[in-house]
Amino acid sequence: RDSVAIDMAWQGRGFGTAAVRAVVERSGRPESDCRQLVVSAHPDNQVAHRAYRSAGFERDDELRAGEPVWRLDVDRR
Repeated sequence: RDSVAIDMAWQGRGFGTAAVRAVVERSGRPESDCRQLVVSAHPDNQVAHRAYRSAGFERDDELRAGEPVWRLDVDRR
């Protein structure tokens, strides 16, 4: 498992959304064996939740360390 965080001073400028989209794009490359991406963020972190939603992630009912979990099946086009 890897973690990514955007420093609070840089949040709200699109860096998190760009990072999420870059990971989604890279995971769908033919050389990748990734089948699903799973992310979470603090329940109050609506900016992260919007970034996940805009990248195609769907929230499920799981919580990890009290954080809602979002999943995206990797598209193998």
